[in-house]
Amino acid sequence: MRIALLYNEPLPSRYDTLGEADAVSSVMDAVDAVGAALKALGHQVATTGLVPPLSETEKQLRTAECDLFFNLFEGFDGAPDTEWRLARKLESLAVPFTGASAATLKLCQDKARCKDRLAADGIPTAPYQLLDSENIGDLSLGLPVIVKPLREDASHGLNAQSVAWQPEDVAAQVLRVEEAYGGPVLVERYLPGREFNVSVLGGLVSKTLSTTEITYSKELPEPRILTYRAKWSPDDREYIASMPVCPAQVSDSLGDRLKEITLASCAAVGLPSYARVDLRCDDLGAPYVLEVNPNPDLSPDAGLAMQARAAGLDYGGLVQSIVELAIMNDRITQPTLREMEAGEVDVLVRITKDTGFFRPDEVEVAREVLSAAEAHGENSGYHVRVATDVDGPLGYVCYGPTPMTKGTWDIYWLAVDRNVQKRGIGSRLMRLAEDQIRLKKGRMAVLETSSQEMYEPTQRFYRSLGYQEVCRISDFYDTGDDKITFAKLMGAVNSSVRPP
Repeated sequence: MRIALLYNEPLPSRYDTLGEADAVSSVMDAVDAVGAALKALGHQVATTGLVPPLSETEKQLRTAECDLFFNLFEGFDGAPDTEWRLARKLESLAVPFTGASAATLKLCQDKARCKDRLAADGIPTAPYQLLDSENIGDLSLGLPVIVKPLREDASHGLNAQSVAWQPEDVAAQVLRVEEAYGGPVLVERYLPGREFNVSVLGGLVSKTLSTTEITYSKELPEPRILTYRAKWSPDDREYIASMPVCPAQVSDSLGDRLKEITLASCAAVGLPSYARVDLRCDDLGAPYVLEVNPNPDLSPDAGLAMQARAAGLDYGGLVQSIVELAIMNDRITQPTLREMEAGEVDVLVRITKDTGFFRPDEVEVAREVLSAAEAHGENSGYHVRVATDVDGPLGYVCYGPTPMTKGTWDIYWLAVDRNVQKRGIGSRLMRLAEDQIRLKKGRMAVLETSSQEMYEPTQRFYRSLGYQEVCRISDFYDTGDDKITFAKLMGAVNSSVRPP
Protein backbone atom coordinates (compact mmCIF):
# COMPACT_ATOMS: atom_id res chain seq x y z
CA MET A 1 0.00 0.00 0.00
CA ARG A 2 1.18 3.53 -0.78
CA ILE A 3 1.08 5.54 2.43
CA ALA A 4 1.73 9.26 2.89
CA LEU A 5 3.03 9.83 6.41
CA LEU A 6 1.81 13.30 7.40
CA TYR A 7 3.35 15.37 10.17
CA ASN A 8 4.01 18.99 11.10
CA GLU A 9 7.60 20.10 10.63
CA PRO A 10 8.74 21.13 14.14
CA LEU A 11 9.39 24.79 13.36
CA PRO A 12 9.94 27.55 15.94
CA SER A 13 6.67 28.61 17.60
CA ARG A 14 5.38 30.33 20.71
CA TYR A 15 6.24 27.19 22.68
CA ASP A 16 9.93 28.04 22.27
CA THR A 17 9.52 31.24 24.26
CA LEU A 18 7.65 29.27 26.93
CA GLY A 19 10.42 26.68 27.22
CA GLU A 20 8.11 23.96 25.89
CA ALA A 21 9.54 23.18 22.46
CA ASP A 22 10.42 19.55 23.32
CA ALA A 23 6.77 18.52 23.10
CA VAL A 24 6.66 19.85 19.52
CA SER A 25 9.90 18.30 18.29
CA SER A 26 8.94 14.91 19.76
CA VAL A 27 6.70 14.32 16.74
CA MET A 28 9.83 13.26 14.85
CA ASP A 29 10.29 10.27 17.17
CA ALA A 30 6.87 9.02 16.10
CA VAL A 31 7.51 9.85 12.43
CA ASP A 32 10.76 7.87 12.36
CA ALA A 33 9.31 4.89 14.22
CA VAL A 34 6.02 4.70 12.33
CA GLY A 35 7.80 5.14 9.00
CA ALA A 36 10.23 2.32 9.78
CA ALA A 37 7.39 0.06 10.94
CA LEU A 38 5.34 0.71 7.80
CA LYS A 39 8.30 -0.08 5.56
CA ALA A 40 9.01 -3.27 7.50
CA LEU A 41 5.38 -4.24 6.93
CA GLY A 42 5.91 -3.90 3.17
CA HIS A 43 4.22 -0.56 2.57
CA GLN A 44 5.57 2.17 0.30
CA VAL A 45 6.04 5.23 2.50
CA ALA A 46 6.29 8.88 1.46
CA THR A 47 7.22 10.98 4.48
CA THR A 48 5.38 14.27 4.07
CA GLY A 49 6.29 17.15 6.35
CA LEU A 50 3.76 19.99 6.32
CA VAL A 51 4.61 23.63 6.95
CA PRO A 52 2.32 26.61 7.54
CA PRO A 53 0.13 28.21 6.52
CA LEU A 54 -2.61 25.63 6.76
CA SER A 55 -4.33 27.06 3.68
CA GLU A 56 -1.37 25.96 1.55
CA THR A 57 -1.51 22.30 2.60
CA GLU A 58 -4.62 21.42 0.58
CA LYS A 59 -2.79 21.34 -2.75
CA GLN A 60 -0.08 19.16 -1.21
CA LEU A 61 -2.70 16.74 0.07
CA ARG A 62 -4.69 16.61 -3.18
CA THR A 63 -1.62 15.86 -5.29
CA ALA A 64 -0.31 13.13 -2.99
CA GLU A 65 -0.25 9.79 -4.80
CA CYS A 66 -1.25 7.47 -1.99
CA ASP A 67 -3.81 4.93 -0.87
CA LEU A 68 -3.88 6.18 2.71
CA PHE A 69 -2.75 9.12 4.84
CA PHE A 70 -1.13 8.16 8.13
CA ASN A 71 -1.93 11.27 10.14
CA LEU A 72 0.66 12.30 12.74
CA PHE A 73 -0.08 16.01 12.34
CA GLU A 74 -0.23 17.83 15.71
CA GLY A 75 -0.73 21.46 14.64
CA PHE A 76 1.06 24.56 13.34
CA ASP A 77 2.58 27.61 15.02
CA GLY A 78 1.49 26.66 18.51
CA ALA A 79 -2.14 26.86 17.33
CA PRO A 80 -3.83 23.64 18.54
CA ASP A 81 -6.95 24.19 16.41
CA THR A 82 -4.95 23.57 13.23
CA GLU A 83 -4.86 19.87 14.19
CA TRP A 84 -8.58 19.37 13.71
CA ARG A 85 -8.68 21.79 10.78
CA LEU A 86 -6.22 19.60 8.88
CA ALA A 87 -8.35 16.53 9.66
CA ARG A 88 -11.30 18.38 8.14
CA LYS A 89 -9.28 18.86 4.94
CA LEU A 90 -8.48 15.14 4.92
CA GLU A 91 -12.19 14.36 5.24
CA SER A 92 -12.84 16.27 2.02
CA LEU A 93 -10.58 13.90 0.07
CA ALA A 94 -11.48 10.49 -1.30
CA VAL A 95 -8.59 8.85 0.56
CA PRO A 96 -8.82 7.14 3.97
CA PHE A 97 -6.72 8.51 6.83
CA THR A 98 -5.74 7.21 10.24
CA GLY A 99 -6.94 8.48 13.56
CA ALA A 100 -9.83 10.56 14.78
CA SER A 101 -12.32 12.65 12.85
CA ALA A 102 -12.18 16.43 12.83
CA ALA A 103 -15.27 16.57 15.05
CA THR A 104 -13.71 14.32 17.69
CA LEU A 105 -10.41 16.21 17.64
CA LYS A 106 -12.22 19.54 17.97
CA LEU A 107 -14.38 18.33 20.85
CA CYS A 108 -11.51 16.83 22.83
CA GLN A 109 -9.29 19.85 22.29
CA ASP A 110 -11.74 21.99 24.27
CA LYS A 111 -11.49 20.46 27.73
CA ALA A 112 -14.66 22.14 28.98
CA ARG A 113 -16.81 20.98 26.05
CA CYS A 114 -15.40 17.49 26.39
CA LYS A 115 -16.15 17.42 30.13
CA ASP A 116 -19.71 18.56 29.42
CA ARG A 117 -20.12 15.79 26.84
CA LEU A 118 -18.84 13.18 29.30
CA ALA A 119 -20.97 14.47 32.16
CA ALA A 120 -24.08 14.37 29.95
CA ASP A 121 -23.44 10.64 29.58
CA GLY A 122 -23.01 10.14 33.32
CA ILE A 123 -19.24 9.71 33.05
CA PRO A 124 -17.43 11.02 36.16
CA THR A 125 -15.25 14.08 35.58
CA ALA A 126 -14.21 16.72 38.09
CA PRO A 127 -16.38 19.86 38.45
CA TYR A 128 -14.88 22.90 36.78
CA GLN A 129 -15.16 26.61 36.08
CA LEU A 130 -13.82 28.80 33.30
CA LEU A 131 -12.06 31.88 34.66
CA ASP A 132 -10.07 34.76 33.22
CA SER A 133 -8.86 38.18 34.29
CA GLU A 134 -12.40 39.56 34.06
CA ASN A 135 -14.15 37.07 36.36
CA ILE A 136 -11.21 35.88 38.44
CA GLY A 137 -13.04 36.60 41.68
CA ASP A 138 -15.99 34.34 40.85
CA LEU A 139 -14.39 31.09 42.00
CA SER A 140 -17.07 28.88 43.55
CA LEU A 141 -15.29 25.52 43.61
CA GLY A 142 -13.91 24.25 46.87
CA LEU A 143 -10.14 24.39 47.26
CA PRO A 144 -7.71 22.99 46.25
CA VAL A 145 -8.12 23.31 42.49
CA ILE A 146 -5.86 22.70 39.51
CA VAL A 147 -5.47 25.42 36.86
CA LYS A 148 -4.89 24.41 33.22
CA PRO A 149 -4.94 25.89 29.72
CA LEU A 150 -8.32 25.16 28.14
CA ARG A 151 -7.11 24.00 24.71
CA GLU A 152 -3.60 22.57 25.16
CA ASP A 153 -2.37 18.99 25.41
CA ALA A 154 1.01 17.39 26.24
CA SER A 155 0.96 18.96 29.76
CA HIS A 156 1.61 22.42 28.31
CA GLY A 157 1.20 24.99 31.07
CA LEU A 158 1.31 22.55 33.99
CA ASN A 159 3.88 23.07 36.73
CA ALA A 160 4.20 22.42 40.45
CA GLN A 161 2.25 25.60 41.22
CA SER A 162 -0.73 24.64 39.05
CA VAL A 163 -2.48 23.17 42.08
CA ALA A 164 -3.73 26.14 44.10
CA TRP A 165 -4.74 25.97 47.76
CA GLN A 166 -5.62 29.62 48.39
CA PRO A 167 -7.78 32.09 46.40
CA GLU A 168 -4.80 34.35 45.75
CA ASP A 169 -2.87 31.38 44.33
CA VAL A 170 -5.79 30.57 42.03
CA ALA A 171 -5.79 34.15 40.77
CA ALA A 172 -2.04 34.10 40.15
CA GLN A 173 -2.24 30.85 38.18
CA VAL A 174 -5.23 31.99 36.12
CA LEU A 175 -3.38 35.16 35.13
CA ARG A 176 -0.22 33.19 34.30
CA VAL A 177 -2.03 30.69 32.10
CA GLU A 178 -4.16 33.35 30.42
CA GLU A 179 -1.10 35.41 29.52
CA ALA A 180 0.82 32.44 28.11
CA TYR A 181 -1.94 30.41 26.45
CA GLY A 182 -4.98 32.66 26.21
CA GLY A 183 -8.27 32.52 28.05
CA PRO A 184 -10.56 31.45 29.39
CA VAL A 185 -8.66 29.15 31.75
CA LEU A 186 -9.88 25.78 33.03
CA VAL A 187 -10.09 25.55 36.82
CA GLU A 188 -11.23 22.19 38.17
CA ARG A 189 -11.41 20.40 41.48
CA TYR A 190 -8.07 18.79 42.34
CA LEU A 191 -8.16 15.01 42.70
CA PRO A 192 -5.50 13.77 45.16
CA GLY A 193 -5.65 10.03 44.42
CA ARG A 194 -3.90 7.57 42.10
CA GLU A 195 -3.43 8.45 38.42
CA PHE A 196 -3.98 6.11 35.47
CA ASN A 197 -4.30 6.08 31.73
CA VAL A 198 -5.95 3.49 29.52
CA SER A 199 -5.60 3.25 25.75
CA VAL A 200 -8.28 2.08 23.35
CA LEU A 201 -7.95 0.55 19.91
CA GLY A 202 -10.78 -0.23 17.56
CA GLY A 203 -13.14 2.64 16.85
CA LEU A 204 -16.61 1.15 16.31
CA VAL A 205 -15.53 -2.14 17.92
CA SER A 206 -13.31 -0.75 20.66
CA LYS A 207 -11.18 -2.69 23.12
CA THR A 208 -8.97 -1.48 25.90
CA LEU A 209 -5.28 -2.30 26.07
CA SER A 210 -3.38 -2.62 29.35
CA THR A 211 -3.75 0.00 32.08
CA THR A 212 -0.85 2.25 33.13
CA GLU A 213 -0.44 3.90 36.52
CA ILE A 214 1.67 7.03 36.88
CA THR A 215 3.57 6.41 40.09
CA TYR A 216 5.13 9.29 41.99
CA SER A 217 8.14 9.00 44.27
CA LYS A 218 7.50 9.95 47.88
CA GLU A 219 10.53 12.21 47.57
CA LEU A 220 8.52 14.41 45.22
CA PRO A 221 6.68 17.01 47.30
CA GLU A 222 2.92 17.34 47.11
CA PRO A 223 0.98 17.94 44.98
CA ARG A 224 2.17 15.16 42.70
CA ILE A 225 0.94 15.78 39.16
CA LEU A 226 2.26 15.09 35.67
CA THR A 227 3.77 18.49 34.91
CA TYR A 228 5.38 19.52 31.65
CA ARG A 229 8.82 18.78 33.11
CA ALA A 230 7.65 15.41 34.41
CA LYS A 231 6.60 14.49 30.88
CA TRP A 232 9.32 16.01 28.69
CA SER A 233 12.52 16.71 30.69
CA PRO A 234 14.37 13.41 31.36
CA ASP A 235 17.03 15.03 33.54
CA ASP A 236 14.54 16.86 35.75
CA ARG A 237 13.72 15.44 39.17
CA GLU A 238 9.99 15.69 38.39
CA TYR A 239 10.51 13.39 35.38
CA ILE A 240 12.62 10.94 37.37
CA ALA A 241 10.07 10.87 40.19
CA SER A 242 7.08 10.29 37.85
CA MET A 243 7.26 6.81 36.36
CA PRO A 244 4.64 4.85 34.40
CA VAL A 245 3.98 1.29 35.54
CA CYS A 246 2.30 -0.99 33.00
CA PRO A 247 0.38 -3.12 33.62
CA ALA A 248 -0.87 -1.24 36.67
CA GLN A 249 -1.29 -3.14 39.91
CA VAL A 250 -4.98 -2.65 40.61
CA SER A 251 -7.83 -4.68 42.04
CA ASP A 252 -10.17 -6.41 39.62
CA SER A 253 -12.98 -4.04 40.54
CA LEU A 254 -10.90 -0.90 40.00
CA GLY A 255 -9.41 -2.28 36.78
CA ASP A 256 -12.86 -3.07 35.42
CA ARG A 257 -14.13 0.37 36.41
CA LEU A 258 -11.21 2.12 34.69
CA LYS A 259 -11.86 0.18 31.48
CA GLU A 260 -15.62 0.76 31.68
CA ILE A 261 -15.15 4.52 32.04
CA THR A 262 -12.56 4.55 29.25
CA LEU A 263 -14.81 2.79 26.74
CA ALA A 264 -17.76 4.99 27.67
CA SER A 265 -15.60 8.11 27.27
CA CYS A 266 -14.44 7.10 23.80
CA ALA A 267 -18.02 6.34 22.78
CA ALA A 268 -19.10 9.75 24.07
CA VAL A 269 -16.59 11.68 21.96
CA GLY A 270 -17.16 9.85 18.69
CA LEU A 271 -15.34 6.49 18.82
CA PRO A 272 -11.83 7.45 17.68
CA SER A 273 -9.97 4.48 16.17
CA TYR A 274 -7.24 4.88 18.79
CA ALA A 275 -7.13 7.03 21.88
CA ARG A 276 -5.84 7.36 25.43
CA VAL A 277 -7.99 8.33 28.39
CA ASP A 278 -6.31 9.91 31.42
CA LEU A 279 -7.95 9.32 34.80
CA ARG A 280 -7.30 10.23 38.41
CA CYS A 281 -8.97 9.10 41.63
CA ASP A 282 -10.47 11.19 44.39
CA ASP A 283 -9.63 10.77 48.07
CA LEU A 284 -12.03 7.82 48.28
CA GLY A 285 -10.44 6.00 45.34
CA ALA A 286 -13.20 6.68 42.79
CA PRO A 287 -11.79 7.36 39.29
CA TYR A 288 -12.63 10.47 37.25
CA VAL A 289 -11.71 11.31 33.67
CA LEU A 290 -9.10 14.05 33.30
CA GLU A 291 -8.91 14.11 29.50
CA VAL A 292 -9.68 12.09 26.39
CA ASN A 293 -6.75 12.13 23.96
CA PRO A 294 -7.54 11.04 20.38
CA ASN A 295 -4.47 10.49 18.19
CA PRO A 296 -2.12 10.15 21.20
CA ASP A 297 1.67 10.01 20.89
CA LEU A 298 2.76 6.99 18.80
CA SER A 299 6.43 7.04 19.80
CA PRO A 300 7.66 3.55 20.75
CA ASP A 301 8.26 4.59 24.37
CA ALA A 302 4.95 6.45 24.76
CA GLY A 303 1.94 5.17 26.66
CA LEU A 304 -0.05 3.69 23.77
CA ALA A 305 2.83 1.56 22.50
CA MET A 306 3.69 0.50 26.06
CA GLN A 307 0.14 -0.65 26.72
CA ALA A 308 -0.04 -2.44 23.37
CA ARG A 309 3.11 -4.40 24.22
CA ALA A 310 1.71 -5.34 27.62
CA ALA A 311 -1.43 -6.58 25.83
CA GLY A 312 0.66 -8.75 23.47
CA LEU A 313 0.72 -6.44 20.44
CA ASP A 314 4.17 -5.40 19.23
CA TYR A 315 4.88 -2.00 17.70
CA GLY A 316 4.56 -3.19 14.10
CA GLY A 317 1.26 -4.86 14.94
CA LEU A 318 0.00 -1.66 16.54
CA VAL A 319 0.88 0.42 13.48
CA GLN A 320 -0.70 -2.11 11.12
CA SER A 321 -3.85 -2.23 13.27
CA ILE A 322 -4.18 1.55 12.96
CA VAL A 323 -3.83 1.27 9.18
CA GLU A 324 -6.47 -1.46 8.98
CA LEU A 325 -8.86 0.50 11.18
CA ALA A 326 -8.54 3.50 8.87
CA ILE A 327 -9.42 1.38 5.85
CA MET A 328 -12.33 -0.32 7.63
CA ASN A 329 -13.79 2.93 8.96
CA ASP A 330 -13.49 4.56 5.53
CA ARG A 331 -15.63 1.79 4.05
CA ILE A 332 -18.37 2.19 6.62
CA THR A 333 -20.99 4.75 5.70
CA GLN A 334 -22.71 6.08 8.80
CA PRO A 335 -26.50 5.74 8.61
CA THR A 336 -28.96 8.61 8.72
CA LEU A 337 -31.03 8.98 11.90
CA ARG A 338 -34.62 10.22 11.51
CA GLU A 339 -38.20 9.79 12.70
CA MET A 340 -40.07 6.63 11.73
CA GLU A 341 -41.99 6.98 8.47
CA ALA A 342 -45.26 5.41 7.37
CA GLY A 343 -44.97 1.87 6.08
CA GLU A 344 -41.92 0.90 8.14
CA VAL A 345 -43.60 -1.12 10.89
CA ASP A 346 -43.14 -4.49 9.18
CA VAL A 347 -39.42 -4.05 8.53
CA LEU A 348 -38.81 -2.80 12.09
CA VAL A 349 -40.70 -5.79 13.48
CA ARG A 350 -38.57 -8.09 11.30
CA ILE A 351 -35.40 -6.48 12.64
CA THR A 352 -36.71 -7.00 16.19
CA LYS A 353 -37.50 -10.66 15.54
CA ASP A 354 -34.24 -11.43 13.74
CA THR A 355 -32.06 -10.24 16.63
CA GLY A 356 -32.98 -13.47 18.41
CA PHE A 357 -33.33 -11.69 21.74
CA PHE A 358 -37.13 -11.49 21.90
CA ARG A 359 -39.86 -14.11 22.32
CA PRO A 360 -42.74 -14.20 19.81
CA ASP A 361 -45.11 -12.55 22.30
CA GLU A 362 -42.55 -9.77 22.87
CA VAL A 363 -42.23 -9.23 19.13
CA GLU A 364 -46.01 -8.81 18.93
CA VAL A 365 -45.85 -6.18 21.67
CA ALA A 366 -43.22 -4.36 19.60
CA ARG A 367 -45.60 -4.46 16.63
CA GLU A 368 -48.41 -2.96 18.72
CA VAL A 369 -46.17 -0.18 20.01
CA LEU A 370 -44.76 0.64 16.56
CA SER A 371 -48.23 0.56 14.99
CA ALA A 372 -49.51 2.98 17.63
CA ALA A 373 -46.60 5.32 16.94
CA GLU A 374 -47.25 5.11 13.19
CA ALA A 375 -50.94 5.88 13.62
CA HIS A 376 -50.81 8.58 16.28
CA GLY A 377 -47.24 9.84 16.32
CA GLU A 378 -45.88 11.06 19.63
CA ASN A 379 -49.44 11.46 20.94
CA SER A 380 -49.34 7.69 21.34
CA GLY A 381 -46.74 8.13 24.08
CA TYR A 382 -44.13 6.42 21.92
CA HIS A 383 -41.30 8.25 20.16
CA VAL A 384 -39.53 6.20 17.46
CA ARG A 385 -36.26 7.10 15.76
CA VAL A 386 -34.83 5.00 12.93
CA ALA A 387 -31.31 4.46 11.58
CA THR A 388 -31.41 4.05 7.81
CA ASP A 389 -29.20 3.87 4.74
CA VAL A 390 -29.98 3.71 1.02
CA ASP A 391 -31.37 0.18 1.43
CA GLY A 392 -33.79 1.07 4.22
CA PRO A 393 -34.01 0.85 8.03
CA LEU A 394 -31.10 -0.68 9.95
CA GLY A 395 -32.48 -0.34 13.46
CA TYR A 396 -34.62 1.76 15.75
CA VAL A 397 -35.09 3.03 19.28
CA CYS A 398 -38.48 3.55 20.91
CA TYR A 399 -38.89 5.66 24.04
CA GLY A 400 -41.53 7.70 25.80
CA PRO A 401 -42.46 9.60 28.97
CA THR A 402 -43.23 7.34 31.91
CA PRO A 403 -46.84 7.79 33.04
CA MET A 404 -47.41 9.33 36.49
CA THR A 405 -43.86 10.71 36.76
CA LYS A 406 -42.28 14.13 36.34
CA GLY A 407 -39.44 13.97 33.86
CA THR A 408 -38.81 10.22 33.83
CA TRP A 409 -38.68 8.50 30.44
CA ASP A 410 -38.66 4.83 29.51
CA ILE A 411 -36.54 3.45 26.70
CA TYR A 412 -38.78 0.62 25.58
CA TRP A 413 -37.07 -0.91 22.57
CA LEU A 414 -33.67 -0.87 20.90
CA ALA A 415 -33.03 -3.20 17.98
CA VAL A 416 -30.37 -3.20 15.26
CA ASP A 417 -30.26 -5.46 12.21
CA ARG A 418 -27.93 -8.31 13.14
CA ASN A 419 -26.05 -7.89 9.83
CA VAL A 420 -24.86 -4.39 10.79
CA GLN A 421 -24.29 -4.79 14.51
CA LYS A 422 -20.94 -3.75 16.07
CA ARG A 423 -20.91 -0.59 13.93
CA GLY A 424 -21.97 1.85 16.61
CA ILE A 425 -25.55 2.17 15.32
CA GLY A 426 -27.09 1.21 18.66
CA SER A 427 -24.93 3.77 20.47
CA ARG A 428 -25.96 6.51 18.04
CA LEU A 429 -29.64 5.66 18.42
CA MET A 430 -29.36 5.73 22.20
CA ARG A 431 -27.58 9.09 22.14
CA LEU A 432 -30.24 10.50 19.84
CA ALA A 433 -32.97 9.29 22.21
CA GLU A 434 -31.17 10.84 25.18
CA ASP A 435 -30.72 14.14 23.35
CA GLN A 436 -34.43 14.20 22.52
CA ILE A 437 -35.33 13.38 26.13
CA ARG A 438 -33.19 16.29 27.32
CA LEU A 439 -34.91 18.62 24.86
CA LYS A 440 -38.22 17.55 26.41
CA LYS A 441 -36.84 18.49 29.86
CA GLY A 442 -36.55 14.85 30.84
CA ARG A 443 -34.41 14.23 33.90
CA MET A 444 -34.01 10.45 33.88
CA ALA A 445 -34.01 7.57 31.39
CA VAL A 446 -34.91 4.08 32.56
CA LEU A 447 -34.67 0.74 30.77
CA GLU A 448 -35.03 -2.92 31.67
CA THR A 449 -33.42 -6.18 30.61
CA SER A 450 -33.10 -9.81 31.61
CA SER A 451 -30.42 -11.31 33.85
CA GLN A 452 -29.96 -14.35 31.59
CA GLU A 453 -26.47 -15.01 30.25
CA MET A 454 -27.44 -14.18 26.66
CA TYR A 455 -28.22 -10.62 27.81
CA GLU A 456 -24.83 -9.97 29.42
CA PRO A 457 -23.58 -8.13 26.28
CA THR A 458 -26.72 -5.98 26.48
CA GLN A 459 -25.99 -5.16 30.12
CA ARG A 460 -22.38 -4.23 29.27
CA PHE A 461 -23.63 -2.04 26.43
CA TYR A 462 -25.94 -0.09 28.75
CA ARG A 463 -23.17 0.35 31.30
CA SER A 464 -20.81 1.61 28.59
CA LEU A 465 -23.34 4.39 27.92
CA GLY A 466 -23.39 5.47 31.57
CA TYR A 467 -26.43 3.54 32.80
CA GLN A 468 -26.31 2.06 36.28
CA GLU A 469 -28.19 -0.89 37.72
CA VAL A 470 -30.64 0.50 40.26
CA CYS A 471 -33.02 -2.39 40.83
CA ARG A 472 -33.20 -6.17 40.42
CA ILE A 473 -36.36 -8.22 40.92
CA SER A 474 -35.57 -11.89 41.34
CA ASP A 475 -37.42 -14.43 39.18
CA PHE A 476 -39.49 -11.68 37.54
CA TYR A 477 -39.59 -13.09 34.01
CA ASP A 478 -39.27 -16.72 35.07
CA THR A 479 -37.59 -18.80 37.73
CA GLY A 480 -33.91 -17.83 37.60
CA ASP A 481 -34.58 -14.92 35.24
CA ASP A 482 -34.41 -11.59 37.06
CA LYS A 483 -35.54 -8.22 35.77
CA ILE A 484 -32.69 -5.68 35.92
CA THR A 485 -33.55 -1.98 35.80
CA PHE A 486 -30.92 0.50 34.61
CA ALA A 487 -31.19 4.27 34.97
CA LYS A 488 -29.26 7.37 33.93
CA LEU A 489 -29.77 11.01 34.84
CA MET A 490 -30.06 13.33 31.86
CA GLY A 491 -27.77 16.33 31.66
CA ALA A 492 -26.83 16.76 35.31
CA VAL A 493 -23.11 17.43 35.64
CA ASN A 494 -21.27 14.59 37.40
CA SER A 495 -24.56 13.03 38.44
CA SER A 496 -25.10 9.40 39.17
CA VAL A 497 -28.14 7.26 39.84
CA ARG A 498 -27.69 5.38 43.09
CA PRO A 499 -29.35 2.06 43.92
CA PRO A 500 -31.88 2.25 46.78
